[in-house]
Amino acid sequence: MENRARIVTEIVRRIKEQAGAEFPILVKLNATDGFRPNSQRADMGIEISQAIETAKILEKAGVCGIEVSGGMSKTSGETIRLAINSPTKEAYFREYSKAIKKAVNIPVILVGGIRSLSVMEHLLENGFVEMVSMSRTFICEPDFVLQLKSRKTTKARCVSCNLCFDIEGIKCNFEFN
Repeated sequence: MENRARIVTEIVRRIKEQAGAEFPILVKLNATDGFRPNSQRADMGIEISQAIETAKILEKAGVCGIEVSGGMSKTSGETIRLAINSPTKEAYFREYSKAIKKAVNIPVILVGGIRSLSVMEHLLENGFVEMVSMSRTFICEPDFVLQLKSRKTTKARCVSCNLCFDIEGIKCNFEFN
């Protein structure tokens, strides 16, 4: 694991040399790649134990926080979910984040289909994370945080249709009724 994490720890070291030891560095860490480990390809498939070990290495290297994610393009069906239309489908990497959070003493952030205030509160209150992260939600509703803060809404309109990945640029193309 030390060798696998070496490029990231070297980047962290160089950033600290250039920007100073107090410069905050966050790392987005795949807790799964979506491949299932098998005996024919020992190099395929990240297991949670490996992600935890990597998180510990990153903490030791001086990273200030870890955003837990997963996936790669060849396994998008495993790691990029469509039709997130209920709280039970949200935060699909939450068990990984909880396991990593137990292993490190730096903030853990979670991304992956988080769409509703109730899920965010559950994640924060039940030891899954210290912070939540969103992406597609802001493509659909750039002012989503302001809407939550003013209590105009408690749930994003985004349903992860993936129509936002447009040849003309990233934008919400979903037809809302």
